[in-house]
Amino acid sequence: ERAVCETAIAVTASTVPLRQMSLRALAVKHAARSGAGDGSELRFADGAGGFAERIAAGLGDRVLLGRPAVDVRATGDGVEVESPGGAPVRAGRAIVAVPLHARARIRGLRATPVGRYGVAVKSLFVLDADLPDDAPAAVITDSVIGYTYRHGPRTLGSFVGSSPAAWLLRQPPPIADRAVAEAARTCFGARLDRVV
Repeated sequence: ERAVCETAIAVTASTVPLRQMSLRALAVKHAARSGAGDGSELRFADGAGGFAERIAAGLGDRVLLGRPAVDVRATGDGVEVESPGGAPVRAGRAIVAVPLHARARIRGLRATPVGRYGVAVKSLFVLDADLPDDAPAAVITDSVIGYTYRHGPRTLGSFVGSSPAAWLLRQPPPIADRAVAEAARTCFGARLDRVV
């Protein structure tokens, strides 16, 4: 029960798209907020990913995907960002918006206070066929798939926290994948092709 509660709270405090959020989860979010008008009830209609995708689309080829930053250096007129396998990128400024563990691997950034995250696993489940028509839009479980929702006709998005996430992270990938496949089959009537 604790894992279900922790997952529900994590989901309702995140940026899951509104169309994938149940009314009950939205009610929990409203009840848990810090006070009237604090803004915590506001959501991105397509989730944080949709927000970022729209900004990136407007920037065109100035957005470089698949180029992890390893070093950020200030220059006289801006910054230079190094990435393995590519020429340095020069820009007027760099916006670094990554989790703390990823930030620690980028040289040249100012030190930040050490933070601690809870245990969580986010995944995309690619299915071997379209989801059945009678499959649920989303489930919240205390299993290795935690909160899982329809992402597309052949994909499920998943967020799992707490003990189930810690268990998943301790397992060799074949064992974790088998457990996830069984839970997806049980909850959605779908067969997994792979976990991304």
